Amino acid sequence: VVFGELLQRERRDPWANSELPVDLRRDEERLRAGFALALGFTGDSRNVAALAATTQAKGVGGDYLGYVSIALGMLGGEEAEEALLHIAKNRAQEVDCRRGLALGMGLIGGPQARSVLSAMLLQERDPSARRAAAWAYGLSAEGEALVDLIQLWSHAGEDEDAQIAVVEALGQVVGARDAGRLQLAVSGREHRLQSRLGRAVASY
Repeated sequence: VVFGELLQRERRDPWANSELPVDLRRDEERLRAGFALALGFTGDSRNVAALAATTQAKGVGGDYLGYVSIALGMLGGEEAEEALLHIAKNRAQEVDCRRGLALGMGLIGGPQARSVLSAMLLQERDPSARRAAAWAYGLSAEGEALVDLIQLWSHAGEDEDAQIAVVEALGQVVGARDAGRLQLAVSGREHRLQSRLGRAVASY
C-alpha cells in the first residue's frame, strides 16, 4: 500500500476541476508525507530508491518534500545524500520543504550537507527554516565544525538574522547553555571578530 501510494511518478492533482475544498488536497499530500516518514523509520536502506524517485515526481508539494527529506536523512547513504542535494538545488522553493531539508541534511551529515546548512544559516529568510538549519548543523557537527562556524560568522557581516543563526548553530554544537566553552572557542580569533562574536555569545 505504501509503495503504491508513493510511486506515482506522473501524478495528477486528484482534485483538479473539483469543487471540493483545497484543504482536502493538502490532506492527501500530508498522508503521502506520513507514508514517506514511516519508510524512514524502518531504517531499511532498500527504501531509499523508492523515496528518491518520488522527489522527482510531478506535482509534489513542499510539505511532502520536507518530510521525505527527513526520511532520506534517517536512512542515510550516498543515494539518499544525492537525492537531498537534488532537492536543495532544484526543488527547495517552499519553506516547508527547506525546513525538512535542513533536518534531513543534519541527519545525513558530511561536508556537502554542512555546506548546504551553512548557506541556509547565511541566506535563509524564514525564521523556522533558519532555526532548523542551526539545529541540524549541531546534528551534523564533527571535526572542525566549531572552527568552520566561527569563520562563517565573518561572512554574516552586519546581517543580524544570519548572526543569530550562526550563534544558534554554535550553541547546538557546543551546548546551548555552555557559554564558557563558546567563549573559549572564540578566544584567540582575530580581535574584532572575537569581540563581536563574544558579545553575541554572551547575549545568547
